[in-house]
Amino acid sequence: PVADVLSAKLDLSNGECLVIDIGAGSTDVAVVGGNGIVKGVTINLGALNMDMALVAHIQTKYNVRVSLDKANSLKKSIGSLLPSVSKNLDVNGIDIKTGETKKINITCFDILEAIHEYYQLIMDSVGVVLKDLEDLVAERVKQNPVLICGSGSTIEGLDLYAKERLKMEVFVSKEENNIAGLKALSEDRVLRKKMID
Repeated sequence: PVADVLSAKLDLSNGECLVIDIGAGSTDVAVVGGNGIVKGVTINLGALNMDMALVAHIQTKYNVRVSLDKANSLKKSIGSLLPSVSKNLDVNGIDIKTGETKKINITCFDILEAIHEYYQLIMDSVGVVLKDLEDLVAERVKQNPVLICGSGSTIEGLDLYAKERLKMEVFVSKEENNIAGLKALSEDRVLRKKMID
């Protein structure tokens, strides 16, 4: 989360901010201030879980098996957390009864149905972190936008979805990784000591 804040070049002079880093295998939810992490939690749920859920959903609904890579590609290309959006895409998979290639049409509603609960669990975990904060810190956190980043942050509508559920402003980073922040931490000893030592 510290590297995420640095990568996004967020200004922490107005107080702490909430970071939601939806990684491949886990999600970090943390409040980060000028001196590092104030409070946080890691949940064993990430973008890979969503991809696996989409694979299972397609197999159950269409009797067709697709790869994890295909599920990830579908999620990124037509996935949306906005129920008003309507997109679809033809994909090839393996018919689980015949073993032959079969073309099916996947909609954004299929994706939403498969992964919605994961995003809801992530949003619910924010409440766990915020309720343990001192009142003054919690107020400062609510004055700053929530930073959402990581490989699970690329889905359409995440900003509006999170804003509606968290009742806070939201900034979704376009970067799927925090390389710039990690580089800053590795090169600046004073910053590293202040933030993570």
